[in-house]
Formats: sequence, structure tokens, C-alpha cells
Amino acid sequence: MYVVPLEVAESGAETARMAARLAVKGKRDVRGDAVTALLLAEAATRSAAGLVAINVEAGGGDPEFVRRTARCVTTARDAAASVESDGERRRGVRPRS
Repeated sequence: MYVVPLEVAESGAETARMAARLAVKGKRDVRGDAVTALLLAEAATRSAAGLVAINVEAGGGDPEFVRRTARCVTTARDAAASVESDGERRRGVRPRS
């Protein structure tokens, strides 16, 4: 009930990390593809984490699964944030105060 979405969340987080690396350090001509992969992976991770939370709550599963998917969401969000901050740095945008 929650095993498949848990695996999706874990795979999504790893995909987001790899895509972020490619977006920042990869060839310029694949940056758009890497950013798209990153955004899709982040969305899949968040969606899967929501399903795990719903399924654990409905079926009385182990709350550790919810915590694991929450860590996956954090990983995916951090990956997205690293690409956003790198892009701002490259464009000379100053961080907000």
C-alpha cells in the first residue's frame, strides 16, 4: 500500500540530485533537459510522499515511512534550490535580504 510510493519518492529524490548536478555542472546544451528532469522528479517525490502519508494514516502503517519520504522531499527541494541559487549567481542576481 505504501511500498511503491515510498520507492517512487526515494527514486525521485535521487533523480533530483543527479539532475541538479547535471544542470549546474553538465554541458550547457542539456541544461534545460536537466532542469526539466529536476522539476518533474521533485513533483513526483512530493506526490509520492503525500500518498505514503495518506496510506499510512488510513492503514495504520509505520510512521517511519512518512519520515523517510519527508527526507526525500527535503532532498528534492534542496536540489531544486541549489539550481535556482546557481542560476541566480550566474546571472548576477543578489540574494534577497
